[in-house]
Amino acid sequence: MEGAASYPWPPADPQHFNTPVKQMEACLLSANRPEGYYDKEGEKAGLYNREKDQDVNSNEVGRGREEEGEEGTKPSLPLHHRLSAAQVHLEMKALWEEFNELGTEMIVTKAGRRMFPTYQVRLYGLDPMEDYMLVMDFVPSDDKRYRYAFHTSSWVVAGKADPNSPPRIHVHPDSPAKGAQWMKQVVSFDKLKLTNNQLDDNGHVILNSMHKYQPRLHVIYIPPPGEDAGATENFRTFIFPETKFTAVTAYQNHRVGHTCTGLPVP
Repeated sequence: MEGAASYPWPPADPQHFNTPVKQMEACLLSANRPEGYYDKEGEKAGLYNREKDQDVNSNEVGRGREEEGEEGTKPSLPLHHRLSAAQVHLEMKALWEEFNELGTEMIVTKAGRRMFPTYQVRLYGLDPMEDYMLVMDFVPSDDKRYRYAFHTSSWVVAGKADPNSPPRIHVHPDSPAKGAQWMKQVVSFDKLKLTNNQLDDNGHVILNSMHKYQPRLHVIYIPPPGEDAGATENFRTFIFPETKFTAVTAYQNHRVGHTCTGLPVP
């Protein structure tokens, strides 16, 4: 079934992915909470810190943990050495930047709609002989709902965000694969579909229309049998700010719509 590479999180069977599920859970369970969100006890629920961890060259943000030494947080595990050199570069960066300048809008439908531009990356620095998984999720950019003001051609806050469905992840259908396979060519997430159907049973990623989202890519190292998966941090999270978008059921900004269809902008 198309879209079957997307899963609710956490999975019913923790061994389903044969991955360090507990380590990934901290990162992926934060997908339905905006950055800076604090729970009732005042502890920070967002589990990565954009400002402190951002790497300007690779756009890599954090590893799903906060830095050691912050009050109320647990020390981070050391990053597995087979992820230390990992780099991810966004393909079609110029196109993403063009959309971002206009204010990217991403169509979501009841039946599920592929992303445009398609999320495509190149990976470097993986161990060619070891196994990795690639996983995507979508983080709300804030706790607001928006509407498009046509008289000013801009998005304005329309209220508090709608409740989020339990976050879903999209596992690239080639996962798991050797590092050599991931690095030999462009990796495309062209099977990923976005939906606004809160009751979707096709495995598509569920988003709220008129809300803003930031895609995240997680590179997960799969330890071989016998290796202590709990001794290290076995995933890294990469974020490209220019891929942030507003989910819509129809293009609101006519300039975005014309860019998507290839028609000249009036």
